[in-house]
Amino acid sequence: MRFKPFGGLIVSAAFVSFSALAQQQPPVQCEVPGQAVVVDPTGDHLPVLVPLGAGLDVTAIHVAEIAKGEDSDQIAITLTTGEQTVLHPLGRWTVRFVTPDRTIWYVALDNGFQLLDSLGPPPEPRPNPGAPNFEYGTFAIDPTTGVGTYTGQGNADVESGYDAKGMITFVLSKTKILYPLDPGMTLTGITAITQQLVGTGDTGGGLLTLDSTDSGNYTLVGREACAQGAPEARMTASHRQGNVPLTVQLDAGASSAADGSALTYRFDFGDGSPALEQDGAQTTHTYMLEGHYSAKVTVTDAAGRADSSAQQISAGVIAADARAAAQGGGALHGLMLMILLLGLHRRDRSG
Repeated sequence: MRFKPFGGLIVSAAFVSFSALAQQQPPVQCEVPGQAVVVDPTGDHLPVLVPLGAGLDVTAIHVAEIAKGEDSDQIAITLTTGEQTVLHPLGRWTVRFVTPDRTIWYVALDNGFQLLDSLGPPPEPRPNPGAPNFEYGTFAIDPTTGVGTYTGQGNADVESGYDAKGMITFVLSKTKILYPLDPGMTLTGITAITQQLVGTGDTGGGLLTLDSTDSGNYTLVGREACAQGAPEARMTASHRQGNVPLTVQLDAGASSAADGSALTYRFDFGDGSPALEQDGAQTTHTYMLEGHYSAKVTVTDAAGRADSSAQQISAGVIAADARAAAQGGGALHGLMLMILLLGLHRRDRSG
């Protein structure tokens, strides 16, 4: 499947507070969600498809840098969308950015399908029952035709996740970007797009663009600026998939504080149930309803510095997703016909 480019791709080359322990706090870029680089109007996604849900309406893009442990150096890109207790089915959320060598990189979340390069160029979206997939890669625009192709490089880091409030966070080790992401370097053309898979089945389908944003820039502060004693959150889950009711033990006992202080733990289960704040590093939660959930722990040290870790949980939905994909997406075929009858209303903000 080929895609027309969206948004403008712009290529271009404090206050210091102290804790009670007299330790310098890292800048806002060092804590997720980080620095806002794009703000987009609420409710501006494709009007005829508003009933599909606010989860496909992007309202902001934030960028942060994460330095956990001695060797970790990651970049985190967070999309703010409308609330979605259950991640929108057959949706795709993509963020693109440009490095100084003019390479266009992307991170994307696919829910219920994937772009399969093995089908031959260009990649086509096909049903992919299972948990949502976070990926990254490059995007190249043909200078003659003006269309572009996504080329996947692999999966984003396991810390990537989403929550019921509509926050989707892509975490990517800087080493996966084949260009030195040094302090002071600027990522340009940061822009987001949301799409819906219409028309599934053996022949694949098409991606309908629902929302796109303006573009923004972000200048990296570097690992040293973010490695000023922040704690490191680590969490495991006893089960990551299974039938409902699914009981999962979450264990954040491997988390640590750089200054040796005691940690507090906040567990967010991602299913709309109340968050749990406690001093203990373990808890158990039962998922009663089918769905894909992002369970997250946030650890906070005595100085107020925080870090988060997440695990993706699929409760009783693997078989259901497989059945839905086998049906060939009949409802979405009807939706595609409705769009065609309405003249396939589309917009491209940047022209």
